[in-house]
Amino acid sequence: MLADISNTLQSTLIYVENSWFLMFIHSLFVTYSFKKIAEAHPNSYAYKILKRNNHFQLLFVNIILALGGGTIVSILSGEPVSWIIKNETIPTYTIGYLLVNCIPLVYPLLASMAPFSDIFFDCFVDGSMRAVIIGANVDKIRRNISPNAYLAQFLLGILSVTGGGIIYNISFEDFKFSNDIYVCAVSNLLYIFGADENLKKTFYQFNPAFFDYVYKNVGKPFGFTDKFIKDDAKALCAIIIITGFLLRFKEIVPVKNK
Repeated sequence: MLADISNTLQSTLIYVENSWFLMFIHSLFVTYSFKKIAEAHPNSYAYKILKRNNHFQLLFVNIILALGGGTIVSILSGEPVSWIIKNETIPTYTIGYLLVNCIPLVYPLLASMAPFSDIFFDCFVDGSMRAVIIGANVDKIRRNISPNAYLAQFLLGILSVTGGGIIYNISFEDFKFSNDIYVCAVSNLLYIFGADENLKKTFYQFNPAFFDYVYKNVGKPFGFTDKFIKDDAKALCAIIIITGFLLRFKEIVPVKNK
């Protein structure tokens, strides 16, 4: 059963990596979450922006929330910013924003399906996309900077999937790093390990019995190969992120009653 879950997840991640539809779903999630959480924090700067009802400002904030981390990472690593070279990205997030904020039935409909809509958006869609983004950014750093730039892979990998949220959370008076950062950090470390053959060989030689035991009792039941290739690492990243998001699901702010 675990192997079936892993195989299904690996196939899903390939779909996520190339899916416009998932990007569209994510655009709805970002706008819906911003509106819901801002309304629940009336002392935050996010709430003040929301109440200004300035669509250009709100759209800008939502795009930062969705794409801010990847933008920062692209600039720091000297890469073209993805939403500049992909014509569909900004229009997709604009459509998501307009649907949630300008079509009267969309936000109430999403809110009425809570907590199921929140679990689907926040845990499965967002969790899968973050696993794909972590893998893509680590691979890009290994390819364009250095396979041995482990600190860059670690820091920029985390920033790529949490940077927009960090910028957003600064607007709250009780600013602190969310637990998402720690979940993504663990996932990122595992992907770095899975992507680096030399790193795997070094650790395996240090304690072969331990890694054989881990593979036998954890990796094999999930259908992972004995070499723990990148696809295995990406699937494990998604499992950890989705599980971590599900465990902290009780922290998701409920829709404010009006």
